[in-house]
Amino acid sequence: MNSLLPLTEQQKNIWNTEMFYSGSSVNNICGYIYIDQEVDFELLEKTANLYVKHTDSMKYHFTVKDDTTYQYEAPYEKFKVDCINVKDMDEANSLSVSLLSKPFEVMDSPLFHFTTYKLPNGKGGLIGVFHHLICDAWTMGLLISRLMEIYSSLIKGKSDFKDYPAYSEYILNSSEYSKTNKFEKDKDFWESTFEKEPTLTYIYKNQNKNSLPIYDCEGAREICNIDNVFYEKIANFCKDNHTSVYTFFMSIYLLYLAKINNASSAMLGTPVLNRSNFVEKQIAGMFVSTVPFKIDIDSNLNFKDFLKNVSNNQTAIFRHQKYPYLKLLEDIKSKFDFSENLYDFVLSYQNAKDNKNTCDVPFSSKWLSNEKVSNPIEVHFYDMDDSGTVSIYYNYQVNKFSKEEIQNLHLRIMHIAEIALSNPVIKDIPVITEEEERLINQFNATDFKYNKNISIVDIFEKQVKKNKNKTAVIFKDTTLTYKELDDQSNKLANLLLSKGIQKQDVIGIMLNRSVNIHIAMWGVLKTGASYMLIDPNLPKDRINYMLTNAQSPYIITDLDIDYKKIDISERADFNDKQPKVKSSNEDRFCVIYTSGSTGVPKGVELRRISVINLVNSFNELLHTDKCEMYLSTSTVAFDMFMVENFLSILSGKTVVLADEEEQKIPAFTSKLVTRYNIDFIVSTPSKISLLLDEGDALRNVKVIQLGRRSAKTFSI
Repeated sequence: MNSLLPLTEQQKNIWNTEMFYSGSSVNNICGYIYIDQEVDFELLEKTANLYVKHTDSMKYHFTVKDDTTYQYEAPYEKFKVDCINVKDMDEANSLSVSLLSKPFEVMDSPLFHFTTYKLPNGKGGLIGVFHHLICDAWTMGLLISRLMEIYSSLIKGKSDFKDYPAYSEYILNSSEYSKTNKFEKDKDFWESTFEKEPTLTYIYKNQNKNSLPIYDCEGAREICNIDNVFYEKIANFCKDNHTSVYTFFMSIYLLYLAKINNASSAMLGTPVLNRSNFVEKQIAGMFVSTVPFKIDIDSNLNFKDFLKNVSNNQTAIFRHQKYPYLKLLEDIKSKFDFSENLYDFVLSYQNAKDNKNTCDVPFSSKWLSNEKVSNPIEVHFYDMDDSGTVSIYYNYQVNKFSKEEIQNLHLRIMHIAEIALSNPVIKDIPVITEEEERLINQFNATDFKYNKNISIVDIFEKQVKKNKNKTAVIFKDTTLTYKELDDQSNKLANLLLSKGIQKQDVIGIMLNRSVNIHIAMWGVLKTGASYMLIDPNLPKDRINYMLTNAQSPYIITDLDIDYKKIDISERADFNDKQPKVKSSNEDRFCVIYTSGSTGVPKGVELRRISVINLVNSFNELLHTDKCEMYLSTSTVAFDMFMVENFLSILSGKTVVLADEEEQKIPAFTSKLVTRYNIDFIVSTPSKISLLLDEGDALRNVKVIQLGRRSAKTFSI
């Protein structure tokens, strides 16, 4: 065995992928040469042998010693190249795909394989399969040119061939990189780039992590051609703006990632050549590495200015491309305590071409798609075979995306690209196609007619007359009929009016969960004022801020608070006649304060007509009017509390208020659902999942509305 050499940083990335997807062909790359004349297959076998003999990286084997992976150059040994007869080029292509799918034994073994194929007319060519540890896309271009140069020379009788520039020189130089000033400058650049915790703009997020094995790399390829006329428009636009087509499309994909993640930045992975001089460009071996491309996005910029920013970032990143990604990732994970990769979407530009001027033998070449993909989506601009067709290749993991989803993604990208040519402001660029927008509008065309002039209080009173003795609210062992709720809320309304409450006022309500909450809400609404429910568990300074910010003249409560308050029990001394207050459906219904997680809490106003519309839409679209027993588990300050409680009361149904244990503990929630035959629930997916584990608790439920408080959408 020759001396052991360390792996380069680029090879370490490949080795890690190999270990992660052990036993797969995920790191195989393949191409074939077609020779458009009668082939001398003995010379073609000799050609493959000579190329390997004179290219050190082709002979590299890998081994592990003391838990460290090394590489060494194995002695050249002449090898036989199988020749397979095929009936046509389709069969040759199928043969290549079959060879590509066979994994290499990576330990102490050759990482290349050659096969020749012969057509009935005597023409044919050479198929080469290589492991990424010894070969990258640029190397493939060198390899094809050199193979054909050797073959052409052999035909002419040449027998003397020299070694090609050695990969070992690059390995040794790379090991010294960490000791140089260049390394320190590159490190400073990347540390500055990731000074703050990065926002991960994934194109895919597996919501059910147990549904599929994380090591599944089965993939497929979708080739999407770009209309030549449209491409010419893009090319001219790029020429006018002194940028490349690749930079243009990188900008489009970055915008797409930012928009689907609702983020003000975007990040993707992009391969870099890593060959910084002429000598390195003559060396066959693994140089390419993938770096994270991160950019902040100002939505008020126009597209041309954003394109300039992307171009400038590209230039900066390419200057510092040698810095090891694994080192960067390790530093970021340690600094910000997260375990994910920085990207799951890779965008590359494949433009390494074989040089057809090195020989006078007519030939063409083709790359093949690996059916194994290490990232959810890898997008390639493929410009290697001079076919004259401009295409984008989407390699994707089939356990994450369907062919239709990839096609739709491409349509969106083309739509964004077309709009970008007119230089719009970033925030005005849509993320969906016109057809998708039409379908969404069609789906959301849910208008239906109802009388919008009947006030919300009048709607309630109609239900009271219709359901006088029916139970409206249940909390523990306490119930209120519609008549009792009407009478008690009238008393409170008259109490509030005696205190000088006006229509423009916002009245705070802070009560522990009980039927009194319903009495308070309807009491306030009957005065023409609006209410603001306050969770008693909030900090005192938050409560005081909300009351002060909303300019509440009073708070209805039976709890201790340093604010001008009205004890709800004081209503007992007032009459139960409905006050004669005229209110409009355009009047304010309530005020809900945000959590303040992004700054100071903000009060959001809701009109009465909005609640009436909500009730009608639920009954019309979700058929909630067929439900009788509604469950209320939401906290009072959450907007879903309004859905649970006003949807039921304004529809003449019964709502069951859960106590704190029944809100939080699935076993208690289940008992409540079963006891009252609940058939309408508003909840989150996680809570419903827990209820599904509680036997037959949901057997009588007719409608479940699912939602998440702070959901992010990960979708293509």
